[in-house]
Amino acid sequence: MAKENAMRHPLTLLIVAGVAVGIVIACSGSSSISFTNPTSSTSPTATIPIPLPPLECDTRYWDPVHHKERFKIYSMCERESGTVFFVQINADGDLTIHVLPDSNRLMGPGNIGLDNGKDNPPCGPNGCLMLEIPCQTTVTESDALGTCVGFKGIVLTADQIPQPGDKIDFAGPHVLDGNPDHMWDEIHGGVMRITKRLIGASSFRGILRGAPHFSLTNEDDDR
Repeated sequence: MAKENAMRHPLTLLIVAGVAVGIVIACSGSSSISFTNPTSSTSPTATIPIPLPPLECDTRYWDPVHHKERFKIYSMCERESGTVFFVQINADGDLTIHVLPDSNRLMGPGNIGLDNGKDNPPCGPNGCLMLEIPCQTTVTESDALGTCVGFKGIVLTADQIPQPGDKIDFAGPHVLDGNPDHMWDEIHGGVMRITKRLIGASSFRGILRGAPHFSLTNEDDDR
């Protein structure tokens, strides 16, 4: 009878080398596998996360982008991941994130030595990829006023904004910013999610040989 019940419910419980293994579905919809030691009085549990599904591009973040004529569009949807180097909120309402991407496939010559604002260090030797998320703060730049009226996307809360050293996934239109003072490739009108928080800022600075920067000043950079 026990064997018959086990065959009917193969995922209910597995016993492997004295360790109970169960399938756990989180409220967020993501899945994980939990391992519990049944011989321990405190029953410690280790969770192995199952990879998140690919991040989807969202046209709600491209629609409010101002002065689209300044861009050369390579693709309306690209996905990448990487490590945050620099974060800034701009006067046009955009949240700007400079990312050290896990691959250089979306990078162009203009991304090498990408400017990180006055008195801030440049990115690593291969440069950064810029991610722009619109309508994340009040727009004060004169030629961008009104662009976020009726914005249907999500405004990130403070704890959802990544910090230098965090790992993120991001997606959105891949463009060349044709402003003569820029001429770099970026993801503009994109979305992101934090996949891993930085444990210690000092280790990140050691890797980059520079100090990552975070700014909440509304810089008027027309990006």
